[in-house]
Amino acid sequence: MIAALLLIFPVLIHTSNEKFFDKVSEDYERGAVWIEVEPRQPDPNSESITLQCMDPETNIPCSEPYIKYKLIIPKE
Repeated sequence: MIAALLLIFPVLIHTSNEKFFDKVSEDYERGAVWIEVEPRQPDPNSESITLQCMDPETNIPCSEPYIKYKLIIPKE
């Protein structure tokens, strides 16, 4: 059962975020790297996967969505 979940979970994550991962792969080929940033709201003009605090008892968000890492392409 656990093995099945370990196989299915990455597939679900990748499938639901396929556009994001395709863009990251494309940017990696151009020399992009991940940098850690202060938690901030995502740029609406960029692809991103956000984090968000959720109250475990009510399942209601306790914060706005935010990012913690940013993919940058070094200047040439």
